[in-house]
Amino acid sequence: MPLHPTVTDLAMALVPVTSLLALWLRLSWRTRQERARRGTLVDLAQTLPPGSELEETAADGTHLRITLTPSTPADPGYRASGRRDDR
Repeated sequence: MPLHPTVTDLAMALVPVTSLLALWLRLSWRTRQERARRGTLVDLAQTLPPGSELEETAADGTHLRITLTPSTPADPGYRASGRRDDR
């Protein structure tokens, strides 16, 4: 007994929708992980004195090296996070 065409069409439409949902979930998870990693690195970097170096290798093999330089008060519009404060 063949399936009704509507059932077949619905099943065919669910394949790309399910794939997109899986992709979105993976990207969402990765974004949360990277934000947590960034927050940890920023907190750690703020506790180190100028001239220090910070090296980190993540589980995925990416390597990060940061050299902390003394800050200059040349532009008071910048905050410690590096984002522009346009108030």
